[in-house]
Amino acid sequence: MLFFILKEIGFRLPKFYGLEDYLKFGLPLVPTAMLGWITSSSDRYLIGFFSSPQMVGIYSAAYNIGAIIGFFGAPLQIILFPTISKLYEEGKEQEMKTYLAYSLKYFLLFAIPSLFGLCILSKQLLLIMTRPEFVAQGSLVLPIVAVGALFMVCTVPSLHGFLLL
Repeated sequence: MLFFILKEIGFRLPKFYGLEDYLKFGLPLVPTAMLGWITSSSDRYLIGFFSSPQMVGIYSAAYNIGAIIGFFGAPLQIILFPTISKLYEEGKEQEMKTYLAYSLKYFLLFAIPSLFGLCILSKQLLLIMTRPEFVAQGSLVLPIVAVGALFMVCTVPSLHGFLLL
């Protein structure tokens, strides 16, 4: 298959002009991504160190179900920043503030009912997705994680606003 592709389009060495600007912007973000991975997985290691592997499983199951709230925040993290950046560059600051306010309102419109739904159905969800031993303790962890995910996503519009200033 590689032969046919090279025959059709050929092969050229890439040109790396402009790469310096991208590296200046991107390299400082690498430690941030690594630290985010460390903080998101270190809680499981600490639970495993101080407790049992079963407790890690209970926490992990409850954490993954409770983090569903963050699903509603994905558009905020992906689409919102380029949109408000463009508005800020065009000098449309009032429209930018409107986007920030409404994005948080629409997120909360979906996230708050989901939070209550996850809290009410936590035992049933854990029973469907895990073993019965996980349900009692996992149903206590799940609402805490869901509330944490809600607050974490609520910071996104504020963070985007600070990044522009």
